[in-house]
Amino acid sequence: MMRTYNIILLFIATCISGVVFFFACTYTYESKLSVLKQKAKSTFIEAVDQEVKRRNVEGPLVSYFEPKYVAADVPDSVCIRDSLGIHEYPLDRNKHYMNITSNRDLRALHSYTFGKHPIIADSLNIIWREYLLEAHLPIESALSVSVTDEKGKVKSCNKTQCEWCNFSNIVFIVYIGYACEIEVKGYIYYSIWSIIHFELLLYLLLCIFIVYGMYKTWILVRKKLVLMQQKNTIEVLKIVKEVDSTPVRSYMLKEDMIFYAEKKTIELRGIKTRLSPQANELLELFLNNKEKHYILKDDEIMSKLWPNRKERVENVHKAVGRLRNILHKLDSDIDIKRGVETYQLIL
Repeated sequence: MMRTYNIILLFIATCISGVVFFFACTYTYESKLSVLKQKAKSTFIEAVDQEVKRRNVEGPLVSYFEPKYVAADVPDSVCIRDSLGIHEYPLDRNKHYMNITSNRDLRALHSYTFGKHPIIADSLNIIWREYLLEAHLPIESALSVSVTDEKGKVKSCNKTQCEWCNFSNIVFIVYIGYACEIEVKGYIYYSIWSIIHFELLLYLLLCIFIVYGMYKTWILVRKKLVLMQQKNTIEVLKIVKEVDSTPVRSYMLKEDMIFYAEKKTIELRGIKTRLSPQANELLELFLNNKEKHYILKDDEIMSKLWPNRKERVENVHKAVGRLRNILHKLDSDIDIKRGVETYQLIL
């Protein structure tokens, strides 16, 4: 029973630490992933600036033609004038706030620069990866670039070729240009292990210590409770002895198991089991040898059980075996083990 109780305690401690481990890992992962996405986006913006500078393009002719919307925070549309004429683009409010810059002149420069020479995903990705390395992020990256026309339809799209690019690896979606006509999706190859491998090992080690600490604490508390219960039982037995004026030979085998030698019974959770005179005497003989760790020699057993005649050792084995079977039925943790011409009671 004690073994089963310990297993239950260990299971409960493991479950509690498992829940703590899960939430700690989840919080750490989400925090570090958020930082990773911020760094990825900031390094990409630096890569775009580097690409614009590399092309060495001077200011374009871009105009904003909607006087009735001049005072508005976000206009419904913008007009871009280039060598082919004036182009009116619808301006999505969400895209407006997801643009890599809020500066209108810089947005205009992006539209002019990448309008004449569109962004090549592979080329820009190489520059981005260099900035990622400078930010101490030696990870694989990829880009997907799509450009829309005045009607909002995609007119061109190019993407870095890689097998791992999917929705789960997107770290940002941003827009470039005066009309936010260029959409860029950034991908980074990452996993839970690559982001929080150190924290995973640390938290796992801490959980092991937590499980061990909780388990040992509960065992100590349980032992103290058992000792208190035993003390109360001893006090009750003393009172009974004083009232009856007769010797009461009672022994606490387990926290809920008492052996009454006078009555030749073992009481387990209110259920009484009758012992034979021989088994009763043998059990009490073991219990009276507490100082010797409940160890009895074969000769001691024979002299106590058969004081007036010489018996063979086989009879000792049989007597011990019968007592062992009785105790096993009551509690499988209680055993009587054979030594060198000795027997030991294990409680």
